[in-house]
Amino acid sequence: LDLDRLPIETPASVRRVLDRCLVRDKNLRYRDIGDVRVELLRTDDVALQETASSRQLPIWLAPVAALALIAVAAGVWYVKPSPHSAPIEVVHSDIALPEDLLLAHMYMPGIAISGDGRTLAFSGGNAQSVTGANLFFGGALYIRRLGEADAVPVSGADNAWQPAFSPDGSRIAYLRRGSRFHGHIETIALTGGRPTRVTEGGKAITGIDWSDEGRIIYGTREGLRSIPEGGGPVTDLTSRPEDGTVKMHAFPNALPGGRGILYNVVNGLNHNTSYSLCILDSASGESRELLTNASNARYVQGHIVFAREHTIHAVGFDLETLTLRGEPRPMGMSVIQSLAAPNSWLVSGAAQFAVSDAGDLAFAHGTIWPELPSTTVWVTRDGEEEVIDIEPGAYIAPRVDPSGRRILLPNFYDPKSAIWVHDTVRGVTSRVRQGNGGWVAWGPGPNDYTFHENVGEALRVGWATIGDTAEPFMPDPPPGSRYFMTDGWSPDRQHLICTSGEWGDNVDLLVWNHTDGWTNLTNSPGVDELWPNLSPDGRWIAYVA
Repeated sequence: LDLDRLPIETPASVRRVLDRCLVRDKNLRYRDIGDVRVELLRTDDVALQETASSRQLPIWLAPVAALALIAVAAGVWYVKPSPHSAPIEVVHSDIALPEDLLLAHMYMPGIAISGDGRTLAFSGGNAQSVTGANLFFGGALYIRRLGEADAVPVSGADNAWQPAFSPDGSRIAYLRRGSRFHGHIETIALTGGRPTRVTEGGKAITGIDWSDEGRIIYGTREGLRSIPEGGGPVTDLTSRPEDGTVKMHAFPNALPGGRGILYNVVNGLNHNTSYSLCILDSASGESRELLTNASNARYVQGHIVFAREHTIHAVGFDLETLTLRGEPRPMGMSVIQSLAAPNSWLVSGAAQFAVSDAGDLAFAHGTIWPELPSTTVWVTRDGEEEVIDIEPGAYIAPRVDPSGRRILLPNFYDPKSAIWVHDTVRGVTSRVRQGNGGWVAWGPGPNDYTFHENVGEALRVGWATIGDTAEPFMPDPPPGSRYFMTDGWSPDRQHLICTSGEWGDNVDLLVWNHTDGWTNLTNSPGVDELWPNLSPDGRWIAYVA
């Protein structure tokens, strides 16, 4: 049957249902006429009137169907080219995730769609596996064939994130987590089974794509890398500057015919993170910037689709000259995007959407990671709580001074991180330092506060006096440290206690004084020592290993 011969006024839902009825693969067809009836009854067709502005856009940019993944407020948006000039119709329907299943994206892309647009893959987990500390990395790999009723787990793909389909849609590449942010890339058949390991374990992977040439392209903090789909020698494609101004190269998208690779340069740290969309020209080996404030770009049918301020945009793109055509236009869909997070390295700009070669767009509806407002309270020894009159904020580990009058409040979450102090007598809260929301402590002097911050990739530890405009005192930080948490000062104010190291590799208890500098108290390989607390007499430290 040639669907193009149907009358122009035929609803898009009817065309879609007829098309699926004629699919040769029985697994993708409707099972019986009852399914067809339900599909037709649940659709909500709305004809769009052509306007001057819509006629300036390519036909495929107009939506033809949206399906919501209810459990995570996500959705799938179909975008199909049309040979007709008739008004384009919109169809809305919902797809519910399995009960208690949540999207587990870990601030990296968590959704993929096959090239033909018929199969959706996503990282998911139940409420128990993706809450608390595991919120960032719990989950497994699921697929949802859009001609079937349910999403099913892929057997053998455990701890799987950042899915990417093979060009023929038969396999999926993904990151299998090894530690908190690190892991290795594997591939597996959609039907499950024994996965194929592609890379060795290493640093964090920041986006995966599978090129037409049979290579896995992936991002890292150091730059883009390429490896044969079955494993083998790794090729370095890009490298980031050594001055610490770039956090990572991320979210690669291999262009058809091996012409080049779209990717993101994620700049800066903490509150000043920004995103540049770049193109690596395969012919010259050179990279150049295409757009600013654009993330997760995907090429499809002469256009680049990307996220900007949690909204999906599109812009024309010439595949021959690798240049933009026209200005970006918002497409109207609000998508989950990692523009704020409890850790600056997680402010990646990753957006939860994927685009098929056929023009289908799958996206998780939402905005950005919200701040986690908390209320500050006094707690008695009997467990009774008294709310302190402080505006709720993302406060972690408040510190009370010895007099009990002042409370240091680090607002830990980007992009509004700062240190505040609350006067419990006057009821006044004021900011004492901007752009730093790390762990804090009172001391060494009675009006001093100790803090840490990152400048580029350099860790800085220091202390300053509240209300004093003088530069803080900055001792040399512990060597080779990325993770740092201040506990406090000894009773004689001569020793600073902290934990420091590389999270997931080794975090130790350290002490600093003016004479000896930093001394490692534990130095336990393969063990993280956390949450130290000094005894009142200054002789003992309690901690978690």
